[in-house]
Amino acid sequence: AQGVERVMAVPYYVSPRLLRPGLHEHCLELGRLRVDYGLPGDRYRGRLAAWGGRWGVSDSLTALARVEAGSEVRNLHAGVHWVPGGMGVLSLQTSIGRSPDGRGLGARIGWERLAPDHHLAVSAEASSPALRHIDGSRAPRQRVSVFGGARWGGCGGLDSRAAAAPCGGWALAPTAAPRRAADGQSPRRGCPARV
Repeated sequence: AQGVERVMAVPYYVSPRLLRPGLHEHCLELGRLRVDYGLPGDRYRGRLAAWGGRWGVSDSLTALARVEAGSEVRNLHAGVHWVPGGMGVLSLQTSIGRSPDGRGLGARIGWERLAPDHHLAVSAEASSPALRHIDGSRAPRQRVSVFGGARWGGCGGLDSRAAAAPCGGWALAPTAAPRRAADGQSPRRGCPARV
């Protein structure tokens, strides 16, 4: 040790959407479908079975698939999460399904960037009229969504804004998500947490 310090810049991006190469995750769901959750008519109806899997292909690519079967709907979803050059996560998904309306197709593209001082997510999706969700509700024909926020103040608050454009109409929904560490302190600079 001669007291020489070497600093290297290494581009990387961390996301919970990615799995390490060779790692895989699977999930099996069986049960009854809960509809109108949180509303006075909250109830269970029909049966459902679903299986999903994710596979880490490389440090920057995770493949995913999901199969769903409900009382009236059968769906297959396949996609990838990819980090091109450490710039965020690009997600691509395609869906094919069968419902009482016939065969339906859908596609979704999304991008998200999470950083210590800001976050941004943009997605666009489109589907044919016959594509249904597992609960039987119609998938949106066309929808563009934007969600973002930035850290404000020295104690770690977040100010978030979201907008969605289903079928040409726009909605703006302000939200706030204060952060709080387990010890009651802000995650930054030891400031008291704001609730």
